Amino acid sequence: MQDGKVKILCMSDLHGCVNYSRLADVAIRKKVDVVAIAGDIETAVIGSSHERHFEREFLGMCNKMLFHGIEVVATPGNHDSFLREELGNGRKRFAGNLHILVDRCETVCGLKFYGTPWVPFINGQWCWERADNRLDEKFDLIPSGIDVLVCHTPPEGVGEEETFDVSRQHYRMYWKHFGSKSLREAILRCRPRCVVCGHIHSGDHRLNRVGESALINCSLIDERYHEAYKPAEIVIESHAGGSVKMKFKTEGAKKWETM
Repeated sequence: MQDGKVKILCMSDLHGCVNYSRLADVAIRKKVDVVAIAGDIETAVIGSSHERHFEREFLGMCNKMLFHGIEVVATPGNHDSFLREELGNGRKRFAGNLHILVDRCETVCGLKFYGTPWVPFINGQWCWERADNRLDEKFDLIPSGIDVLVCHTPPEGVGEEETFDVSRQHYRMYWKHFGSKSLREAILRCRPRCVVCGHIHSGDHRLNRVGESALINCSLIDERYHEAYKPAEIVIESHAGGSVKMKFKTEGAKKWETM
């Protein structure tokens, strides 16, 4: 952190389909302070061990960044079964710089991060899923006054155009709507400065807004589980007197956007 500026590299849906060591190199080269990960950390490759992948690849990435003073803030996603088991068994720390947030807040580099892994019901076979009309029980826990909300699902209906909705998935030549209405209502209520999400791989990766909150879909892969997108970058700058300025650079953007 330099001159009151916190630089964050945002990503989601790694799924074992990206080079974890190379992602660490990107964070190191860009000299970020925090890497924010919005779920689906573990491998989705059939036949691969979730435990071995998490321990070797993901924690290897975290430890590589730890050497350079980079913090990692992550919430799980619906694929993260090994992580759910480990958290259920009482394991709280995995690497010295890794902050796993499940319905809780933590201050990292002077910013308040809140993480929530819940997603609308898929088919009953995944982690952290429930009917959207019951998700308000979880999303009502999100407090006001946070800087960055890290959530796996996007909110419902975000995007300037229907075909670029961050919560719509273009798959097999039709559009299907995803996203959580309960999360959208929670964002409008608690007004985090920025929302980092994933889950819908092919959703709009441009900077969007929900009320006063900036929103970024930072999934790294497409619907075929091929690496397709780059991590998004955020710079949050606090000024004397309490004012805050944020800059964003998302996939395909040629210049920074400011809020």
